[in-house]
Amino acid sequence: MDLLEQIENAVGSEFINTNKHIELACRVQEMSSEPQPDSNKIVEII
Repeated sequence: MDLLEQIENAVGSEFINTNKHIELACRVQEMSSEPQPDSNKIVEII
């Protein structure tokens, strides 16, 4: 069992959705009027 499977078992697979995380990070970047240098890092990590 890898780490991702452990996380899925712990919190439920519905929370482990890469596309949703990327979409959320993009929405946060769009909503903020300030530059978000960390947003690209978030997408890369996920």
